[in-house]
Amino acid sequence: MPICEGPQVLKRNGDVFVVYSASGSWTPDYCLGLLHNRTKDLLNPTAWVKHGPVFRKTDQVWGVGHCSFVKSLCQTEDWIIYHSKSSRQPGWEDRDVHAKRFGWTSDGFPDFGAPLPRSQPIQPVLSSRPGIARVAAQSKRYLETRFINV
Repeated sequence: MPICEGPQVLKRNGDVFVVYSASGSWTPDYCLGLLHNRTKDLLNPTAWVKHGPVFRKTDQVWGVGHCSFVKSLCQTEDWIIYHSKSSRQPGWEDRDVHAKRFGWTSDGFPDFGAPLPRSQPIQPVLSSRPGIARVAAQSKRYLETRFINV
């Protein structure tokens, strides 16, 4: 279904990424696409390259989309906050909010991996520096108390 909505901007090392939701949000095919711009000419349509889907359904998770991005409290982790469906049936009643740490590829693109199943707990990286480890543990507790099924 040709619906694109909910753009979110990611910036890193001079690159600009616009991550957007695609397809119908009520369907199991809802997913994320990505536009990438390595130039400073953001208003030039030809400077943007489309990629995707970059985050999509699996055998256990459906309707992945409408995301936001945050840094951990210690500023060492990148997290994606997103919706997904708990069933393959069309509708919005079964949408949950999830959080997942993500990384970056060697060529500078965000790597969201696969969406986590509802039963998998989140696992922040704990730094070897005592102050950072304490803040990372606080970030994990914060996420666990603020989001459903993470």
